[in-house]
Amino acid sequence: MIKKTNSKYLKSGIILFSLALLANVGFMTENQRVFAEETENTGDNRISETSSSSQVEQSSQTTSESETNSSTSETTMEVPENKITEENNKELGNASKQEEGEYLFNPNDRSDLAITARAAGETRSLISATENNRPAKDFVDISSHNGALSVDNFNEMKKYGVKGVVVKLTEYTTYLNPLAKGQIENAQRAGLIVSVYHYSWFTTKAGAEQEAMYFAQKANELGLPKNTLLINDAEQTEMTAGNVTENSLAFQKKLNNLGYSRVAHYSMFDWFNRKILDEDKLGSGNSWVASYPYNPLATNLLHTGNAAWQWSSELTFPGVPGRFDINVSYNNLFLQATGDNGINLANYHTSAPLQVYTTDNLWYYNDINEFSVATQAEKLPKDTILNINSIEYSNSGYPRLVTDKGYVSANKMYTSPTISNLSSYITDLGKVVALGNIWYYNDKDNFTQQTQAGQITKNTVFDVIGIVFSKTGYPRLVTDKGYVSANKAYVNQLVANYSDYLMTTGKVATTTSTWHYNNKDSFTQQSQVEQIAKNTVLTVKDIAYSASGYPRLVTDKGYVSANKGFVTPIVNNHADYYLKTGKFLTSQNIWYYNDKDLFSVETQAEPLPKETMIEVKDIVYSATGYPRLVTDKGYVSANKGYLSEAISNLNSYITEPMKVVTKESIWYYNSKDEFSSKTQAEKLAKDTLLDVKAIVYSATGYPRLVTNKGYVSANKAYVTPAIGNIDSYITKPGKVRAKANIWHYNNKDNFAVETQVQQITKGTTFTVKGIVYSATGYPRLVTDKGYVSANKTYVEEIK
Repeated sequence: MIKKTNSKYLKSGIILFSLALLANVGFMTENQRVFAEETENTGDNRISETSSSSQVEQSSQTTSESETNSSTSETTMEVPENKITEENNKELGNASKQEEGEYLFNPNDRSDLAITARAAGETRSLISATENNRPAKDFVDISSHNGALSVDNFNEMKKYGVKGVVVKLTEYTTYLNPLAKGQIENAQRAGLIVSVYHYSWFTTKAGAEQEAMYFAQKANELGLPKNTLLINDAEQTEMTAGNVTENSLAFQKKLNNLGYSRVAHYSMFDWFNRKILDEDKLGSGNSWVASYPYNPLATNLLHTGNAAWQWSSELTFPGVPGRFDINVSYNNLFLQATGDNGINLANYHTSAPLQVYTTDNLWYYNDINEFSVATQAEKLPKDTILNINSIEYSNSGYPRLVTDKGYVSANKMYTSPTISNLSSYITDLGKVVALGNIWYYNDKDNFTQQTQAGQITKNTVFDVIGIVFSKTGYPRLVTDKGYVSANKAYVNQLVANYSDYLMTTGKVATTTSTWHYNNKDSFTQQSQVEQIAKNTVLTVKDIAYSASGYPRLVTDKGYVSANKGFVTPIVNNHADYYLKTGKFLTSQNIWYYNDKDLFSVETQAEPLPKETMIEVKDIVYSATGYPRLVTDKGYVSANKGYLSEAISNLNSYITEPMKVVTKESIWYYNSKDEFSSKTQAEKLAKDTLLDVKAIVYSATGYPRLVTNKGYVSANKAYVTPAIGNIDSYITKPGKVRAKANIWHYNNKDNFAVETQVQQITKGTTFTVKGIVYSATGYPRLVTDKGYVSANKTYVEEIK
């Protein structure tokens, strides 16, 4: 019976191989695959594993068709009756055992020496790893039931030929082996090849996919490479409520889609024999069969057409506690080191996240399994930096770099990891400024005195037209004059609108209120040190740059914005110019101009005579740094040689020609610059009305009233403006006549009923002895009997 079984598997293998040849399926050796991958550097159109890709595509198509034909409407995940816990989780081969440790030996898999029904119920004797003539002990499979095995335990197993271990990772969608992490790590430390299995419960495709996602999630969390062998442990009786084969294929496909390219299937011989699990669809080389002969012998190997045979669950190792499932490997599926499928993973990037730069012109591809012209998505120039999100594997086991734009070859021929401190280097094109005196070089790989091509002085701005990497991985800035260091200690990226900022040292003036800051990278309220008033002159000692590329002015008190909206260059002799608003007196005949940047005949707007008082509304600066005074009529020179600052109490003086009234007895003077007894010309009585012809200023800036008889003080303590309609009043003594019935008053400041003294009838003539003014500026006629209104509506002069 055993020979028949072996003959059946051998025949099946021959038939499968023959069918594959007839179907023109391309078989490529592992060495050929490696050669294809490693020689894809044949220009822009790189060759990839074409033969293996077509094989994968055919396989995928077959799978897709079978899935389509056996599609099911179930969309909900089946749930085991009881939640899977550490107490009730199943170990591999559970269906071949009874609870009391008795074995169910599949009669169809026994030798011709028939075993009676009694034998099927017997307790199986333990087998020691020291026994001779047993099948090979290639790998064990373990679960939490085997406990926390140490590195020493695994090293002991290796003495008896064990090369690998299959660790139970998950069951259903709720259970994770709590010892898996330690079991895996210790096995790896002992040098064993690690695979992992999932104890399945699914009865639908949807359920299979959910269990596959859970399995993959936990494998990923443990950091297992994507080409780790993952096993579907299909033996739970409830699974037969669905199509176990098709559901297992759905489980495998989901794992493949999640990047796990190597998937195998485990079950008892009975399920394979009855095609509950159809190895014609799953692949006999991916099938792991469990059957336990009463006396397993090296001279009587079973299931040699499969990937592996689990021949006992009662093996013991000297010095290692417990008993173990033991297996013989036939096709090396379980004994391939990660990537040991003909691909030398040492030549590939296999861990992520990762940052690399391309060392050749490459492509993004949109198909993980086929790197060809047909799947090229976007060109990827040499020296491009890539952020790698993850590593995934093609169906044929090639690592791929997963980026936001597609798949990229993981072959180290084409990409190299960036230096660990890449963030300390500029890697973008654009405008860059030198932070000190640095150099152009003519050799990107060798920055030495011999390769210096020209010096770059501090604060020089230059264009970066490319980024390349040296042989040792250092970024270099490509300019039209050579290579420049990208190290941020020497260069700084600039904002695109850097021309809107000052980048020179020297004197500047603030054109608005601004601040000193103590942090060049953060201009916030928290980093403000001291406020700076508008039109303050600052000495800029250096230029610094924020991490985001903004120029900063360095002063004794901190950093100041270099934005030309806040500061402007100013001439070195700025002390010779006024930098304030207010009133100024011209000391020469000058001009108003209509262009702040050009004071010339062409831009003269209006003459500005000597000794004219002007109102300065603002200060602006020419492109060459000269301050200009802003007035309502144009720009005026701020040079102190052309004008002087008005006295501080100018508001206490009359500064416009008008009629004024003396508030006390004062003098006419014959000199505007000296008001003294020497220059007195004529005395002026109190309440004299003066017609001011002009305003002039003394050499010391004091306003003077110009009259027909001389200069008079403009101080409002001595003169006051006459009311605006003064011409409607009599302002000289003499004869007058009443034009209406009016009154004498006894109070010049209050013409009211209570201050009336005597009425004056219309037509009465009387003599005006003098003129006085009320507190509000109204003229009053002084008579023998009191004060009379001077308003020409009520009185008229007699000529």
